[in-house]
Amino acid sequence: MGSLPHVVEDCMGFLKLFSDGSVHRSNNFKFPVSTIEDNSVSFKDCLFDKKFNLSLRLYKPNNNNNSNKLPVIMFLHGGGFCFGSRTWPHIHNCCVRLATGLQALVLAPDYRLAPEHRLPAAVDDAVEAIRWLQRQ
Repeated sequence: MGSLPHVVEDCMGFLKLFSDGSVHRSNNFKFPVSTIEDNSVSFKDCLFDKKFNLSLRLYKPNNNNNSNKLPVIMFLHGGGFCFGSRTWPHIHNCCVRLATGLQALVLAPDYRLAPEHRLPAAVDDAVEAIRWLQRQ
């Protein structure tokens, strides 16, 4: 008779790893900030990897005319490759500030998260986001 799975790692309640290898990732986040909505940038979400159903968010400053080529900044959200998303308010706000402050196109992809997807899966996903941008 086996024992029930027990928590072997707990990342502040955001992520729990159990002895049987299963993972519980909390979706109940309360963010202390709201999303910036000042019309300084245009942004849109795009599916860049159909196989893994991964999307990215593109940010473009609104005060740039289309004749100027913009530098591209790849923004990989924090979270130790274990949690986070391009849609979280503080990530979105950071990308808005980068796009407007640096007058750049900001590419913020989501990627497969550990521990379900071991490294280098997240890095491979970031490379695929760059390849997607090159094809556009």
